[in-house]
Amino acid sequence: MNSSDTDEAIAMGVPSRGRLEPREGAASTSTFYILGLALVFCIIWSSAFVAGKIALQSSPPLTLLVMRFVLAGVLMLLLAWLLGERWRIDGRTFLNLLLLGFLNNTAYLGLSFTGLATVPSGLVTIIAATTPLMTMVLAIFLLGERITARQLIGLMLGFGGVFFIFHRSVSDVADISPLGIGYVALGTLALSLGTILFKRMRVEMSLLSVNAIQTLLGGLLLLPVALTLEDVSSVTLDTTLLVSLIYLVLVVSVGAVLLWLRILSLTSASTASSFHFMTPVFGLVIAWLLLAEPIYWFEAVGVIPVALGILLVVMRGTAVRKQD
Repeated sequence: MNSSDTDEAIAMGVPSRGRLEPREGAASTSTFYILGLALVFCIIWSSAFVAGKIALQSSPPLTLLVMRFVLAGVLMLLLAWLLGERWRIDGRTFLNLLLLGFLNNTAYLGLSFTGLATVPSGLVTIIAATTPLMTMVLAIFLLGERITARQLIGLMLGFGGVFFIFHRSVSDVADISPLGIGYVALGTLALSLGTILFKRMRVEMSLLSVNAIQTLLGGLLLLPVALTLEDVSSVTLDTTLLVSLIYLVLVVSVGAVLLWLRILSLTSASTASSFHFMTPVFGLVIAWLLLAEPIYWFEAVGVIPVALGILLVVMRGTAVRKQD
């Protein structure tokens, strides 16, 4: 397997199997149109943790995610059914989807939202955006991939920028929790493992169906954890929670996925993935605009090598697999 295979696996936590290829004639589609779609997608994706931060005012993190996952999973399943999709899921496929749901939803967002309670949403977005970097490192050790010099430079830039931000955050900002940052980092690692493991699996169904089922299963897996660790009675059913939940479910979990599928129908997954270098920048700006989170000088400086590193890693390149 070469590195471009991994680049195309899960650019945003949505597996890109299902053989959704760019349509014939896609090359004639306006570049500006594709860039516009990518820009909207990146803004939505970058805003997810900001919306989550707002929702945490009215709900504990795990309980919030259970509501989000179950609602989004059911809605996407209904949409897939209305589009004519039908499912025959054997035991092996179910276990694969269950594992994907655990890594991509239960662990990734469960840990990330737990960290979000004590870490600024802009910083959480920066850490979560390093998924392509972590995936590349895991691919080297687990899939026997070799990386190009360009990708190696990207890894050094990306992780160097994150380490710089982490070091300055812990030493300069008193109310940022190192433990919270650790939760987010572990969550991002879980998503990267989901990317790698998906490449070893055979789940033959559409992207929409895979995302719907794994999202629903992720919510069901998280439910007993939320009931055990959190006080459900502390949930406040107010306008803040309602609006945030609607945004997280309809705009992020469903809308962004459909937008991503549209982008993939117009261009390759590698090209689409390259747009993700914008998400850490947007994350900082959106958190500043909506939550008045300060953009510290070290974040403004550190996000530059992070974004460049992501771009260098996910750009299509040639890699040679080790000989067994």
